[in-house]
Amino acid sequence: MNTTPTHEQPATLAGPWLASWLHAESASSYAHLGHADLARSELVAAPDEWDPPDENERADMDWLTSLVERNLGRLDTAERFAASAIRTWDADPDRRRVAMASITFAELHLRAREPDGLRLAHEATQMVAALRSQRARDRLEPLVAALESRPGTDYQELARMARQVSASRAA
Repeated sequence: MNTTPTHEQPATLAGPWLASWLHAESASSYAHLGHADLARSELVAAPDEWDPPDENERADMDWLTSLVERNLGRLDTAERFAASAIRTWDADPDRRRVAMASITFAELHLRAREPDGLRLAHEATQMVAALRSQRARDRLEPLVAALESRPGTDYQELARMARQVSASRAA
């Protein structure tokens, strides 16, 4: 039996993969627009047809799910998905992925007033500062807002530092 992939196989795999990502992206859009019921419905539908081909694809979906859940105000659920993405990407040589998931994780801890939020925010900011990624710098904005919402000089100083990293050009 010939197990060499044929040109039909990618199309077969692309259908469920694409459908899942379209559901997830729709969930994200609905969450941004404040349509919680539609966002949840799309989020539930996202993994229905798709079995991720590898851990990185699963982590991508976990991180996107975390962002949607954050926008829906479900911080505990969002934290769980962000932590899953971080665990998967922690050993990945592409540090941008783990940095962006770490930003989300830190922001969630700050919004939930967790005691480790400041430390996590500092670590995430340092990760982004070490990267040459404008996208990661742009993703610092919600973290800056979460830091600025907290009283205390430590939070305000880290917010200033994170804003500087965000405003700097990726080298």
